[in-house]
Amino acid sequence: MFKVLFIVPADLKLKFENMHEIIKHKASKLNVKIDVILQGNEIPEEKPDLVAIVGGDREFLKTVQSIKFVDVPIIGLCDVNTPSFYCEGSIENFDKVLLKIIDGDYILERALRLSVQIDGKNAPYALNDVCVFPVRSATLMEYTFSVNGKVLFRDYSDGVIIATPMGSSAYAMSAGGPLVLSGADVLVVVSVNSMDSARRPLVIPSDSIIEIYDMSSRYEREVIIDGVYREKVIDKVEIKTGLPLSIVRFKMASERLRTIREIHRIEKLMRIPPSARLVLKSIEYEGPLSQIDIVKKTGLSSRTVRHALSILLKRGMVLKKPDVRDLRRSIYYIATKEKEYKVNEQRHQV
Repeated sequence: MFKVLFIVPADLKLKFENMHEIIKHKASKLNVKIDVILQGNEIPEEKPDLVAIVGGDREFLKTVQSIKFVDVPIIGLCDVNTPSFYCEGSIENFDKVLLKIIDGDYILERALRLSVQIDGKNAPYALNDVCVFPVRSATLMEYTFSVNGKVLFRDYSDGVIIATPMGSSAYAMSAGGPLVLSGADVLVVVSVNSMDSARRPLVIPSDSIIEIYDMSSRYEREVIIDGVYREKVIDKVEIKTGLPLSIVRFKMASERLRTIREIHRIEKLMRIPPSARLVLKSIEYEGPLSQIDIVKKTGLSSRTVRHALSILLKRGMVLKKPDVRDLRRSIYYIATKEKEYKVNEQRHQV
C-alpha cells in the first residue's frame, strides 16, 4: 500500500480536519494510506512513500528543516490557490495530484541543501539561503569571507547571503545576485549594499566550504536560514553542502515558468524605491508586522515607512488587516492570493 505522510501547520489544523475525511475517502479508493501530523511534532520513524507539506512556501521551508527522509519525494500542497514556488497542487485537488504520482507522471527535482554551523553548533539545513545580518536592518557589519580556507575578501556591508540554485531567485536575486537554474552544482554569494563599489556577486562550486568570521557591527549579528530560523552569532558561521531533497514537479516546463515569474517579480521589485524594498523584505522575513514593528526592524523613520507602505499597498505587493490586539492599528502582510495580486497589478502597472 502506498503511504503518504501529511505535515500540517498548526494554524491550518481546523481547515485540514474539515477535509481530512474527504481526503482519506478519496485516497482509500486509490489504495493509499494517509497519516497526518502537525508541523513541529516528531516525525514518525516509519518511512512513507511520499511526504505532503500543506501550506505556502514559508511552511514548506520551515517543515523541510526537520524532515529526516532525504530519499523520500516531497510535494508542497497549498491550502488555497496561491502562487507558490514549492507547491505543485492544493489539498482540494489532492486526489488528482496523487493519481499523477501513482501513475509516475512527474519528475523529481534535486534540491541542493546547505549544512550550517553557528559558533560550532549545528543549525537546521537551508533549502534557499543562509543570511548573516546585524539584528537591526540597514546597519553595516564588517566580516571576513573565506572559501576552502582561503580568504577571498574582507567586506563592510549590510550583510551577506549564500544561496542555493533554488534560492538564487529569492532574496539573493533581489539584492543583485544572478539567477541560477536548479540542477547547477554551484552556490551564489551576494554582499548586500557593500561599501566596496567593486564588490560583485560570486558563483562558487557547491562543494566549497564557506566561513564567515571576524565579524563586527554596532548591533548583534544573527544568522537567518530560509527566512524562518534565526540564531545569534558571535564568532563564526560555517556553510557547506548537505544532503539534497527530492521535490515532486509535474511539468517539464514548470521550472521555466517559475523562473519567468520570478524574473518578472524581481523586475517589479527593482522599480520601487529602496526604502519600499527594505520594508517588503522585512515583512517577508519577519512575517506580518505593524507599522511600529517595521520602524523598529528597519531603522527607517515613521514617515518613510508610511510612504513605503503606501507604495506597496498600491502595487498590491502587501495587504493590511486590523490588528486583533489593538483595532486602532493595522498589520501588514505579503499579498499571496493570486486574484488579489493580479487585480492590483493591473491597476498599478508602471
